[in-house]
Amino acid sequence: MTPTIRRDLVEAALMIPAVNTNQFYDVEDVAKLKYIGNVDSAFEDDFSGEYAKFYAPEGHVVYLFNIDLEYLEEVCS
Repeated sequence: MTPTIRRDLVEAALMIPAVNTNQFYDVEDVAKLKYIGNVDSAFEDDFSGEYAKFYAPEGHVVYLFNIDLEYLEEVCS
C-alpha cells in the first residue's frame, strides 16, 4: 500500500498537519515519506488505527491522520 493525500485535499491545495511535529505536508512531501504502518492514539501498532506512521528522510518519525490519506494498492504483474 502506498498512502497519499486524499484527492479532494490535493485539489483544494491543502496541506495536512503532522500529529507530532509543527510541520504541514503536501502531496510531494508525503511521497518522500516511508510508510511504516497504522497506529492507535497511544501510537501502538493497530491496522485500523487513526494515525499513519512514517519515517521522514531526515530520520524522524511522522504521524499523520488517516482521515487525510487514501491508500493506493500496488499492482504486481
